[in-house]
Amino acid sequence: MGVNTGMYCLEVGQGSCIVLIDRVPGRPTESQAALVDVGGDGKQLSKWLDHYGVKRIVTIALTHHDDDHIRGLGQIVQAYKRRVDTVWILPDRIQHPKRLWLPTQKWRDDGWVRQIKRLEAPSVYSPGLGECITGPFATEYALYCIYPELFDVESIVHDAPRTGEPLGAGPNAISAVLRVAIPTAAPTSLDETHVLIGGDLDYLGWSHLVKTGHDLSAHVFVAPHHGGPGHASAAFQASDLVDAVRPSTALVSVGTEKNSGAKPYGHPHKTLIQALKNSGAHVMCTQITPQCVSNPAAVIRGGAVIPRDPSAPRLCNSGVGCAGTVVVRLTDTSRPDVARIPEHLSAIKLLQATGHSPLCR
Repeated sequence: MGVNTGMYCLEVGQGSCIVLIDRVPGRPTESQAALVDVGGDGKQLSKWLDHYGVKRIVTIALTHHDDDHIRGLGQIVQAYKRRVDTVWILPDRIQHPKRLWLPTQKWRDDGWVRQIKRLEAPSVYSPGLGECITGPFATEYALYCIYPELFDVESIVHDAPRTGEPLGAGPNAISAVLRVAIPTAAPTSLDETHVLIGGDLDYLGWSHLVKTGHDLSAHVFVAPHHGGPGHASAAFQASDLVDAVRPSTALVSVGTEKNSGAKPYGHPHKTLIQALKNSGAHVMCTQITPQCVSNPAAVIRGGAVIPRDPSAPRLCNSGVGCAGTVVVRLTDTSRPDVARIPEHLSAIKLLQATGHSPLCR
């Protein structure tokens, strides 16, 4: 029986949650999940997981501790207590969030979570596979952390000396980057990256990865920081990042509301979307923002550009869906299959024909 994993870039508004669902080893009728970030509503996320038959959570990896990536963690652990194997955390700031630091210890002590581990890439001289978060024998795919290393974390959080160019400051400078691969027969080689998950890493961090020789090429790219990474410069900008990844599809987890109003975030950034378009990548955003349509809530009928699955629990009660939750099918026999691309293309062309300016067109 071959690999048949579903990866879901969930529509959680201005936040992030990636879910990988495959079969429990030895129990082909039962499903398990790995989560990369958990968005803001763990109660709704647990309902969504239950809707798709998830019986256990093999891993939860938190790319960094910004609220829109971790807020739902407690509710998820409570819903799946004693059915969560490992929670991976990245100590990205001196003062740890109260909703995270003490609770994770108590979950471990009470047996709700089997173990807590530190999320980091191996500190080796030359880049390789990365740190295996979950992989063969536990899941059909392999999930690796390729950034940050120990020295990167300590230089940002504790001002430790570090060789090489400065990385910047703050949690986004050391947000974890993960890659999803289908294991090959040669486990010591770099497996082909099916999906690269960018967390919130800024351009300084991506420049560091390129300069240190990391192979960032991937078929599907979950764009960093909701399509708006910071610290672009003449030395490294959106086009350089896209040249390094060369994706066929880019996914942007972005929210309508946080990019509207008096002080909008302005995500996704036009420069990144344009660079992805120029490379030939198809871009799919979970929600639509005023970057594309001036007043999405007033213009988009039914609250979504593409109708949502009416049977699945809603993960975000606000905002206007664009591509919505994006489903990617991972197999060991072909490249990832991204669902509803033709439907998305048709919907965006219709928006364009009615006088709007979608960035992805």
